[in-house]
Parts: sequence; structure tokens; C-alpha cells
Amino acid sequence: MKLEKGTISNSQMAFLLGIYIQGSIFCTALVYHIMTRNICLISLTSFAVCLIFVFVFIKLIRMFPGHNLLDLNNIVFGVYVGKVVSGLYLLFLVILTVANLRLLSDYVVGNYMVETPILAIAIMFLFVLAWAVYAGLEVLARIGVLFFVIVSVLIGVIFLLSLSQMEITNFFPLFDISFIDFVRTNHIISTIFFGECFLFMMFIPCMKQQNRLGRSLLFGLIAGEISLILSVIMITGVLGDMASISNSPLNRVLRQVDLGQVLSRMEFIVTGILMFSVFMRIAVMYYAATMGLSQFLGLKSYRILVIPLGVVILGLVVPMFYTPSAQIACGISTWPFFASFFEFVLPVVTLFVALLRGLFKKREEECR
Repeated sequence: MKLEKGTISNSQMAFLLGIYIQGSIFCTALVYHIMTRNICLISLTSFAVCLIFVFVFIKLIRMFPGHNLLDLNNIVFGVYVGKVVSGLYLLFLVILTVANLRLLSDYVVGNYMVETPILAIAIMFLFVLAWAVYAGLEVLARIGVLFFVIVSVLIGVIFLLSLSQMEITNFFPLFDISFIDFVRTNHIISTIFFGECFLFMMFIPCMKQQNRLGRSLLFGLIAGEISLILSVIMITGVLGDMASISNSPLNRVLRQVDLGQVLSRMEFIVTGILMFSVFMRIAVMYYAATMGLSQFLGLKSYRILVIPLGVVILGLVVPMFYTPSAQIACGISTWPFFASFFEFVLPVVTLFVALLRGLFKKREEECR
């Protein structure tokens, strides 16, 4: 079902996914609270695991071309069960939007505007987010391409500038990690950095070449993985074990990067630019939740729900977490298991049911 006239190209979809993954770089503090020296290795293994589930998404898309996630649920599970599954997905998208908006607000308040209430910062961001979502997916995709290029170049420049601050000893010893911590950290990175790409299935009807969506997803994932690898190399190489005691290791790295006396204390400018990626990440979530809820309710336009849903999101931002440390604790212990149900379990169940129904249908046709 298509609720807006705008269309995007496959390259725009890839860049939008790339900037979406780049926005999760601010969540690296979660994994550094568990370990520091093997994050680069684990980011590769978690990426490999997520590729398996990406192929599940691609298989579903090819089985039901032209249909978004909610349409697919109705086709596979039937109208009534499909509505329940779609409702669960929408609930998850709203919670995801609230959690990321709170993360962004906490970051700004904790590092730059310590006397400002979190609600005031959230209102400021949500106003701009609602404006962007109201403009539509086509505008978001165009902005996403620009922001992806800017953020990618910036990460590359910061990486080069931070080479002089890195110490090779911070990366050793390798493989000095227990199996439980290895699985746990892979689980966190998989769910927070890559697993959320399932929500891009909401945008399928807006694509010009839907048969090439798989390539777009893979390109976006690889581009986001490169940014993640560079970021964790910087954090590990510069901070070492100190990264585990920082609520914002990336910001701490930025404060140490300078080029003589010409470029120093760049974290204000750099962080502002990096926040473009977080903004796009939340905007994509907000748009997907608004679009999905409009389709779920049978509305003719998603723009009717932009403001009401924004009010709901704003009302949940403050009470969701009492402190930033509570959010980190939730991201380490609770959120990966909660998110895994929507990001990994439900897609696999959907594919399994779709294959079974297709097999039974084929047998019925042969019996006739």
C-alpha cells in the first residue's frame, strides 16, 4: 500500500540505510562497557550474522514483490493474525523512536547543555523531525545522500587525524575474551547496529526498481559497517581501556584530536555534523512508524498522524529512562532480547510460514 506519491531510487535507498547505520555510532558506549580490545573483530562477526537475516528479508521481498511489511504480514498470516503482527511491529517502531530521541537528547544535555531540561531539547529536535517527516520520503532520501557523504568524509578525516593518538598496544591481546562476552557483545551490536534494517521494508512501494532492493540493502550495510569499523578503531586505539568508563567514548576521542594549534578542540563542530546521522536515523524511524500506523488505520494520508504521533513520542521521552546510565543498562541487558523478537525471530517465522503456505498451495494445485 502506498500512501504518498514520492518515489526514490535504489541508490537513494542505499545511502539512506548507510546514514541510518552511521547514526548508531553514538551507541558504541554500550559495547565498551563489556569489553574494549575485541570490538573491531566482533563488529565483523555481528555483521556476518546479520547478513543471514538480510537474505531472509530479500527472500520475503522477492516472494511478495511490491508489498511493504504490513501488506506482507496480512498475506502470510491472514487478515486477523497479520493485524496483530503488524501492530506489534508498529509498537516496536514507536518505542525505538522514543529511545533514540532520548539518547540524542541525553547526549546534548550531558555534554553541552547541562542546565537545560531534557524535555526542552526533545521538543526542539521533534519539531524539526516532524517537519522532515511531513516533507516525505523523497525529501528524506535526498537529505540522506547529502548527510551520508558529509558524515563519511568527516569520519575518514577524523580517523586520519587520530592516527597519531593511537597506541598499537590498545588492540592487544586479541581473542582475550570469554565465550559468553563474545556472544553477548555480538548480540548487542547485531540488534542495535544492523537488525533494525527490517523497517526499510516499509519503503518498498516507493522504490523505482524494486527488483534491485537486495543490492541496495547490501551496499548500505557495507557502507555503514565501514563507518562503524573506523569509529571503533579510533576509540580503541586512542582510549584503550579508558573507553569502558566513558558514557561517550566517541566524544572523548574527538576532544583529543588536533592538528597543531590550527585545528584543536574540534568536537563541537564535529559532533554537530555527526548528529546529522542521528537525526536521519530518528527521522527514518518516525516516518516508518507514521506511515505504518496510517496504513494500519486505513487512512488516505500519513501526514494526518505526524503531529499526533509526535505528541505521543514526546510524552514518552522523559519517563522512559530516569538517567542516561539507566538507558545504558537497558541497552546492555534488556533491549537486545526485546529487539531480537522483532528483528530476527518474526522475520524468520514469517518466511517459514510463507514457505509452508506456498508448499501447501502447490500441493493443492497438483491434487486438482
